[in-house]
Amino acid sequence: MIFPTAQGYTVERINKDDVMLLVVDHQIGLFQLVHDFGPDEFRNNTHAHAAIGKVFNLPTILTTSAETGPNGPLPKEIIAMHPNAPWIKRNGEVDAWDNAEFRKAVKATGKKQVILAGIITDVRSLFLPP
Repeated sequence: MIFPTAQGYTVERINKDDVMLLVVDHQIGLFQLVHDFGPDEFRNNTHAHAAIGKVFNLPTILTTSAETGPNGPLPKEIIAMHPNAPWIKRNGEVDAWDNAEFRKAVKATGKKQVILAGIITDVRSLFLPP
């Protein structure tokens, strides 16, 4: 459903049949950058975000950046939730969209809506295509 707003643009509700879940850089080494939540609350939030894909059977894509360095790996609980999901291990690209394999995986879902969360989303979501 599409709803007009007072500001003149429209808002489209998420359609579970046309949405994908992106788990972007929820890496253990990056958790230290979060100051809005306590460590346990943040961990629970990242796990809940990842669980949305499993609960609603959404196409899910996992991606990490330089996981062998200080960013660290994805939590094993998230990996276990999505054992068959594409897992794009980027070689340091900050913006996931700069990675051709990630773009290909996103396009392959055929979905037009995105549920996205990341630890530092100002960089990771800044240049998402329309």
